[in-house]
Amino acid sequence: MVYRTVRQNTDYFFNGESLQVKTVYEPEIHRVNFYVKDPKTKETHHFDTTLVYRQVDFYDESHSGNYYILENYLNQSDPQLDLELSCALREDFKNRHKELYKNLPEGLSREKIREQIKQARRDDPYLNCLLVKYGYAITCHKSQGSEWPWVVIVSENQEKGHSDFFRWYYTAITRASERIYLVNEPHITPYKLKEISQDWKPILSDPAEDSATLLKAENTQTSNVSQTELASERQRLAIPNDGNSRIIFDQAWPLIDKDSVKFINAKRNPYQEHYLFSNDQGEPAKIVIYYNKKKITRIEDKSLNELSNKITEALQSLTGLRFDMFPSSEPVQDLGDDNLNEFLDLLKQYCDKQNISVTLIRHTQFRMEILFIKEDRRTIIDFNYDGNHNVTKFDFDSGSHALYNEIKPIFNEIR
Repeated sequence: MVYRTVRQNTDYFFNGESLQVKTVYEPEIHRVNFYVKDPKTKETHHFDTTLVYRQVDFYDESHSGNYYILENYLNQSDPQLDLELSCALREDFKNRHKELYKNLPEGLSREKIREQIKQARRDDPYLNCLLVKYGYAITCHKSQGSEWPWVVIVSENQEKGHSDFFRWYYTAITRASERIYLVNEPHITPYKLKEISQDWKPILSDPAEDSATLLKAENTQTSNVSQTELASERQRLAIPNDGNSRIIFDQAWPLIDKDSVKFINAKRNPYQEHYLFSNDQGEPAKIVIYYNKKKITRIEDKSLNELSNKITEALQSLTGLRFDMFPSSEPVQDLGDDNLNEFLDLLKQYCDKQNISVTLIRHTQFRMEILFIKEDRRTIIDFNYDGNHNVTKFDFDSGSHALYNEIKPIFNEIR
């Protein structure tokens, strides 16, 4: 069974797809030495990893070429690719494509180099190796439309009492024509149903309600979201209480319509947030949010299905989100100059009248970056000053354009 949607030899393999192996070839061994710095502890770890690739053929006519699988992953208990293997695959790619990183032709633009690397990554059969495990079972979603005499249903990962739970069980049970075996079967009585949290969607819901919009096309703030519910979700998904992971989650979570999309899991790799979602039919959607020290850089759809595409589109508004919009440290209080301090105090007084908070988040020579917050909107504006420490101009940096337009008249007035 395929555990990651990838492309090899122009063919797509989708997460949850079942394949029957026809031929297995001799292993190809790639040894990789590399160092990884833990972004939390700042400690550097050395890895000496042996990657074992195997070329395989499948009976499926739609996949008629030769494809590579990663044997290291085959017997790994965790469905997620661990940090060591993930980094080893990238290092192995770099070792096999040194010409893309060194001794480059003169005059080649940085953009052209970046595009060549991207293309090489897309076409590399080892980097895009199939992550597969022995297919002892199939997902309930993949079973739709099929029927077998005997069916074994394992429900240990299903949250009991939610409407999704009953839809999932209905689909699973109706796959059997004669006999059903239940593993970790649920124990829900009519009295137990009364204890189900009112936050859940009603179990016996109107089908018309289920046709509601899948995702909310709203801003990234949490004003209309229960902070208690958000905190509960953080705890359930083991989101850290501080740092960039929390900022990303707090801004992404309100964009998802919790009535139609279930947030299943969240995992973290260095500068990556891996989110796994599912809909009422059990269709999975894996989204990866990439970021650096300053901001979110891109949102990537890893499942390439209808659900993941819609979620990716909704989360695209997070691209470019700066983490200093959510300062965790004390703001700069003294700019070291009377003119600048007076300007900042005056700016705060005028903004305070319109319920806009003002926070200086960065000060460099001839430049100040100031964060403005009003209700759910945030914007960062760059202010430039001359050698006499007189503010001369300002420019929009990032955030809410609407809030920026509200602040422009204030600056023109105090200038």
